[in-house]
Amino acid sequence: MANKITDIAVFISCPGNLNELRGVAEKAIEEVSETLKVTHSYVLTPISWKEDIVPGVGTDGQDVINSQTIGKYDIYLGIMGAKFGTKTPRAGSGTEEEFDLAIHAYHKDPTKIRILFYLQAFGVNPFEIDPDELKKVQQFQKKLQKEGILYNELPNLDEALKNLKAHLLLLVNDEWDDAMTCWKTPISAHVSQVAQVMTHSSDVSSETTVDNPLLVPNDDSIEQLGLLDFMLIGNQEVVTASASVAKIGSNLEELTKATQERVTSIGGGNITNAADMARLVNIYSSDIDAFLQKSRGEMANAKYHLFRGCELIEAYYRQTTELNLPTSEAASGVIVAVDGIEPELKRFRNSVLEAQEWCW
Repeated sequence: MANKITDIAVFISCPGNLNELRGVAEKAIEEVSETLKVTHSYVLTPISWKEDIVPGVGTDGQDVINSQTIGKYDIYLGIMGAKFGTKTPRAGSGTEEEFDLAIHAYHKDPTKIRILFYLQAFGVNPFEIDPDELKKVQQFQKKLQKEGILYNELPNLDEALKNLKAHLLLLVNDEWDDAMTCWKTPISAHVSQVAQVMTHSSDVSSETTVDNPLLVPNDDSIEQLGLLDFMLIGNQEVVTASASVAKIGSNLEELTKATQERVTSIGGGNITNAADMARLVNIYSSDIDAFLQKSRGEMANAKYHLFRGCELIEAYYRQTTELNLPTSEAASGVIVAVDGIEPELKRFRNSVLEAQEWCW
């Protein structure tokens, strides 16, 4: 008896100028669907307003699109570049309106929908950028963060295809409840981070990091995934973690450079009195606070994705001793170092503030 095929619809939402990325998204959905059809009896069906929406009558064009998409997809896949899109009677652009409808549906019933969002970070001619459009995009980024969305930046077309495939595979494998033909509930913190897309959100604090990020799929789910697909997911997690660690390092370099500039700017680098020292301490304390604010989300991302990637790879190869693979044990030094950054800087800040009182 043939297995019943479950159809999971993916709505691709993006401005009309992103035809190339829309094509990449459709290709990713098609390739992931081929894998999931064999391993899980799932198929992913792309829905795009340019190809799948039938002309009709509504209060406006976007209303026609909405009438044919609302409640008819399981995954909202949004993409935005340097152009925000065309304003509608209800939102700043069609893409924003589609996102608003998707996030509203998610809050109403998280078992009905998952949201993935991506930003194009390549191929934009700076001389063709409309400052007003770019400002709207930047405001929309803040809106994504406010809604708790962890979005992913796509650096080029090859990485876009790779990331989209990895995220879709991981999302469906981890969160789709085949028995109920809906998304699993309740959604734990670590799974919702993956579902709402990885990396690059400065609004995520370490206080919201999962208590136990070592989410390892059970043996049955591991067996269902193909080797290359599973390695792709694990490798992508490690790459994502590496990017966050690199950002933390970059932020530390900025902090060091700012410190040197502060010292030079006060008294020409020759601080000889308590007033100048107190002024330097005040400024440097603010610099440390700014570093922590900027890096806290990256610390959470680095810890989560590094553990996740290493554990996924280890789980699949736990019986193999000949392969030289990254492990959570090998990564523990990085994790400990990341964990130590914030408390050490806070202790140092408190020390310099005590020194300020002494100076006075």
